[in-house]
Amino acid sequence: MFYRRREIVGLENVPPDGPLLIVSNHPNALVDALVVTTTVRRPVTLTAKSTLADAPLVGHLMRAGNVVPIHRARDVAAGADPSKNLDSMAEIQRRLAEGGAFILFPEGQSHSDPAMRRFKHGAARLALDYLAAGNPGRMHIQPVGLTFEDKARFRSRVLLRFGEPLDVAAWRTAHPDARLRALTDELRTRMEALTLNFADRDEELLLHRAAEVLETRGEQPPALGRPGPTLAARVALIERLRTGYRTLREAEGAGEAAAEAAESATGAGAAASYASSEDVEEPTTREKTEPASVDRRASDPAMSEPRKSDRSKAGHEIESAAHGPMAGPAPDGGLDPDAPSDVEARSGVARSSSANSADERSAGAAPPPIAVRHLAERVVAFRDRLDEAGIDPRELHISMHPLRVARFIVREGLLLVVGLPLAAWGALNVALPYAATRRVARRLSATPDQVASYAVFGALVIF
Repeated sequence: MFYRRREIVGLENVPPDGPLLIVSNHPNALVDALVVTTTVRRPVTLTAKSTLADAPLVGHLMRAGNVVPIHRARDVAAGADPSKNLDSMAEIQRRLAEGGAFILFPEGQSHSDPAMRRFKHGAARLALDYLAAGNPGRMHIQPVGLTFEDKARFRSRVLLRFGEPLDVAAWRTAHPDARLRALTDELRTRMEALTLNFADRDEELLLHRAAEVLETRGEQPPALGRPGPTLAARVALIERLRTGYRTLREAEGAGEAAAEAAESATGAGAAASYASSEDVEEPTTREKTEPASVDRRASDPAMSEPRKSDRSKAGHEIESAAHGPMAGPAPDGGLDPDAPSDVEARSGVARSSSANSADERSAGAAPPPIAVRHLAERVVAFRDRLDEAGIDPRELHISMHPLRVARFIVREGLLLVVGLPLAAWGALNVALPYAATRRVARRLSATPDQVASYAVFGALVIF
C-alpha cells in the first residue's frame, strides 16, 4: 500500500450487517475509497463519476468491482447523462435492501482545501428515500474521517476515525418535520468531529508546525525501531491547539475593539468639553475691572488646597502608572526599553478611567490581550529556520553524552554492515519501476490529492 502505517480508531462502531451508508470526507481522490473499504470488515460497494468508466484501467476495475456510476451535471461535456441517475439510484436502493453497504463522499469532489466543502444532499436523500420505502433491515449511516499525514508522500501515515452510526429511523422519529438539509447538516456536524478543519491556510500551517514542535515534549526521540508519537496523538494535539488559538484570537480581537471604543469615547469627551467651553458667558463688568493679580482662592479656605480624596485619587493613578501592566519593570529587573514613558502611562490610565463604566470598575480591570499573532509568527519563523538547516524538530533534544554517541555509532555501524547488502539488492530490483511510477504519478497529477491515486494504479501496471 502507498502508506506505511494505517491507524484506526472506532472500527467497532461499524454495524456488521444490514443496510449501511458510509460517508467520508474526500481529501485524496480514489485512495479515500480504497483506504476505507479495505479497513471495514464487510463488503462495501463504491460509487464513482461515470466519466471514469472510459479510462482503460480504471474503467476495467470499476466494472470488476460492480461500481455504480453517478452522472454529474458538470460532466455532460465529457459524456455524462444525468437522466441515467434514476437507474443508478434504483440499483443502490436494491443493493441496500439486500443488506449491502455503500461508501459516499458528500463533498462530491476530492480537494486539498483546509476545511471540508459544502455537503451535497445525496447521502441524506438516499437514506430518507430508503426509509420512505419501508426501511427493510433498518438503515444506518456510518461517518468516518480521514486524516493524512502527508497524502502525497510515499510511506507516510493515514488515520481513520469511525464515529457513532446514525440510525436513520430514530433520527426521523426525533425530527418528524425536518427537511433534507437538516439531515445533511447532522452528517456534517458528525464529520467535523472526526476531521481536521481550519479557517484558512495560515491557521493550518501554524497549528501543524506548532504540533510538530510540541509533540516532542522536550524529550529525546525514540530509539531506532521503536514507534514515536502516533498520528492520532498529533491530531488530538492539533485540535487542542486549534481551540486555544481561536480562543486567544477572539480575546485579542475583543481587546482591540475595546481599545478602539475607549479611544473613540475619549475623543468624543474631549470634543464635548471643548464645545462646552465655547458656551461660557462673557465675564461681568465687575469681573473685568477686578485686578488680574488677585487670587480668589486665598480668601476661600476650601479652595486653598486640593481635597484629601483628590490627592488620594491622584496618588493611586500615579502608582498605577508606575507599577501597572503598562509600565512594569523588565523581566531581568532593569528598565524595559519598550515600556511607555510616565506621560504615556498616565495618559493611558486616564483614558482607561474615563472609558470604564461603574460595573467594570467594580469588577476589576481585564488583563491586556495576548499578542497571539506575534507568537504565531515566531512559531512559523522557528520552523522555517529548522527546515532551512535540515533539522527535524525531534532532533532538537538528542543527547550528546559520550556514551550515547558511542552507542549510536556502534548501532548504526552494525546496521550498515548487515543492511547495506540487502538494501542494495532491493534497490537493484525495484529502483527503476519505483522511479518510473513516481515520475508518472507526479507528471499526471494536477493537484496534491491525485498523486497517491496515480501512484497506486500506475504501480499495478508498471510493477
